[in-house]
Amino acid sequence: MEKIDFSQVSVLVVDDNMHMRKIVRALLMAFGVRQVQEAEDGASALEAFEQNSPDIIITDWVMPIIDGLELVQMIRRPDSSNNPFVPIIMLTGHAEKRRVMQARDAGVHEFLCKPISARSLYLRLYSVIAHPRPFVKTTTYFGPDRRRFANPLYKGPERREKRALIDIEDEQPDMNQIDFDAIDAGDQDTNQIDFDAIDAGGEDTNQIDFDAIDAGDQDTNQIDFDAIDAGGQEEEQERVAV
Repeated sequence: MEKIDFSQVSVLVVDDNMHMRKIVRALLMAFGVRQVQEAEDGASALEAFEQNSPDIIITDWVMPIIDGLELVQMIRRPDSSNNPFVPIIMLTGHAEKRRVMQARDAGVHEFLCKPISARSLYLRLYSVIAHPRPFVKTTTYFGPDRRRFANPLYKGPERREKRALIDIEDEQPDMNQIDFDAIDAGDQDTNQIDFDAIDAGGEDTNQIDFDAIDAGDQDTNQIDFDAIDAGGQEEEQERVAV
């Protein structure tokens, strides 16, 4: 994974817990981020977003007044938001599948579970900066393309039109999917993300742990996305092992 210069990146950290804000700030500063602004709830975060237009937002979910999910929904309104394309990382202590899908459907780019580590935060930042996803605008959704890969085995009708994809740079149709190359997958397989989907053992089947990237061959709880950036050179199919 190449090193990213964060010195010119501005980040808005939103969390009602002061200690968590300090932890996230310290990690960001260690990465090289020099512009970090804090907000203690969704209402003050919305004000800071409108005034300063940060490059990335890291927001907690459960907060008073306006929670993180409502904040994301407000920012993703293309008719009223200053920058509806801003990358958003959802930070929460709740990792149930239902919440992951809610956050995705609200328009977040990445989902990060507490307690966080320096590595897990860096990987989310790397993903939104190095591999931006095209945006989709439909009658019911505006946000980053929720498909992280194109399934070569899918034989049904197309569920969205090409014109629904918005390229942030030129606003032209863009069917490129996120390429997870070089996200710490190892030399053996660089087009792979290991979600370590059931990290807590048989007693916990609803938690998705995004921290476990590059778990190694001994870990079979992974989704293999070899077809993400195949470009016609690979014939791998989606493999889900749980």
